Amino acid sequence: MFGPDGWATAAPWIFEHAAAGLGIVDAHGRFLDVNAELCRLAGRSRPELLGMAPDDLFVEYVGPNAMEQLRMALAGQATTLGGRARVARPDGSTVWILASAALLRIPGVPSPFFFVQVQDITDLQEAQVALQSTAARLEHALEDVVAALSRAAESRDSYTAGHQLAVSQLATAIAVEMGLDAPVVSNVRMGSLLHDIGKLAVPIEILTRARRLTPAEHGVVETHPDAGAQFLDGVYLGEPIADIIRQHHERIDGSGYPAGLDGGQIRLESKIVAVADVVDAMCAHRPYRPAGSLDDAIELLRAGRGRSFDASVVDAAMDCARDVLGSRGRV
Repeated sequence: MFGPDGWATAAPWIFEHAAAGLGIVDAHGRFLDVNAELCRLAGRSRPELLGMAPDDLFVEYVGPNAMEQLRMALAGQATTLGGRARVARPDGSTVWILASAALLRIPGVPSPFFFVQVQDITDLQEAQVALQSTAARLEHALEDVVAALSRAAESRDSYTAGHQLAVSQLATAIAVEMGLDAPVVSNVRMGSLLHDIGKLAVPIEILTRARRLTPAEHGVVETHPDAGAQFLDGVYLGEPIADIIRQHHERIDGSGYPAGLDGGQIRLESKIVAVADVVDAMCAHRPYRPAGSLDDAIELLRAGRGRSFDASVVDAAMDCARDVLGSRGRV
């Protein structure tokens, strides 16, 4: 449609009337030219913008700032330029923009420059913030429900009151000590808060028996991991939570229950809760025995390290157990 002369004539018009904000930035990071849409987004006139640096417009930037990106591009250390930023206008209003830039080197032109494209994403950014806020409220509500279920399970047995919370705090500390990702730490926290919920299905007279259990009674208690996982059937807490509950008495050598899984079949989160559960149980009073010491619990972990318990979990537990249990009066 356009010959060479036609393109030369049309290019300035296209630049000026483009729906996106467009700008030319020199190698020193200053605007050489801007179009009408970029002026509107910035709330400034063209003469005001010429000579300004993009960073002068921003009050918030997601990722490296614009000048740093330009320097990296000129040094050949970056090929993708841009990001999200919040622009402050002189009238006090702000607008979120999505910017992208390309480094251009034109034969015969001694200095390179950057072609910048900017889009208004204010509505999208505000919707994302609202969505994140809603998700955070739902997560807090979910954690409140999980905590309430945990308290309900413990309300039947005064001897284990606080056990699930103590296990959750220690298990969470172990997961953090191991450097696990936030979603995994969250699964550990919630799964450990509910790890004994299946004891709601165990007769109270067995739970509070003031003597060691008979093999038959112990067999009834050993049903609580499966019962707990079944309680949550149809409740969307995610598969890891049910697995943690079902597997928290499994041992990596296959000697645990209810399924006798070995190390390769047990979730890492479950291995963490298993260690925290053993440590807190040993340090807490039971009807048939007095509370043990943390040193005794640590000795048990050492003896089972790499055999009954995951070695990396044991190492992390020994690093943080004293502080966590001490803060709860368990040691």
